[in-house]
Amino acid sequence: EKENIMNIEPAILLINASIRSHPVLACSLLDFLCRIATAYCPPLADAICVGIKNSFHDIVQKKVLSSLTTLVETPKFDRN
Repeated sequence: EKENIMNIEPAILLINASIRSHPVLACSLLDFLCRIATAYCPPLADAICVGIKNSFHDIVQKKVLSSLTTLVETPKFDRN
């Protein structure tokens, strides 16, 4: 079965919308995506990372978000 952008679109839109009002939630969700690759199934970590990278690429390519900058460079996130 081919993957569909609708599998990840609601989550990305939730994260994006939560940045202003719930920055801790948005940061936690992004942190989860970053950590899941190695924590979920270490033997498949490389494949999971590729899938996450491709998903973020599709998000911008299909204009779900115009840029990932608001997700990764928001001053509301604690950098520690």
